[in-house]
Amino acid sequence: MNFSHDTLPAPLDTTKKALKLEGNNHNDDLFLFTKKKLTGLAPNTEYKISFEFVLASNFPTSSIGVGGGPGSATYVKAGASATEPKKVAVANFYELNLKKGNQSQDGDDALVLGTLGISGDDFVYKLIERNSDGQTFKAKTDGEGNLWVFVGVDSGFEGIHEFYITKANIRLK
Repeated sequence: MNFSHDTLPAPLDTTKKALKLEGNNHNDDLFLFTKKKLTGLAPNTEYKISFEFVLASNFPTSSIGVGGGPGSATYVKAGASATEPKKVAVANFYELNLKKGNQSQDGDDALVLGTLGISGDDFVYKLIERNSDGQTFKAKTDGEGNLWVFVGVDSGFEGIHEFYITKANIRLK
């Protein structure tokens, strides 16, 4: 597992930086994510939330792999909760402490925004947009007006994952 602020890979603009997430999925169930605490919101208030992300991926939608194709079985998810998203030990594994759903399924605390799949057949980095258009997502702040938001990928593909988050827009109403 690795999380860093790194330059984008070629053929993308290598002078620009993005959040880089990477990991090796050995058991057909990997969730890589990043999180941000929002403060100063109205306490104990439910917000409608929309998500928009630009990601860099090199997984063609048409590619195949163990556990599923890297571009078709790696799901982009975004969510929010008053509870901080954390890994928790369960038996010999780590799980997310929130209800994100499993792979292609939404959860109480997260939505599926699409996959990491890119067009074409070549494993070359491209920018892709994933958003919550047409989906309603609500989350309630804690008593101090805090809300945690997160984005990541939930993968059934057994192999090495590397992707970049270049832009994040999160709107609350």
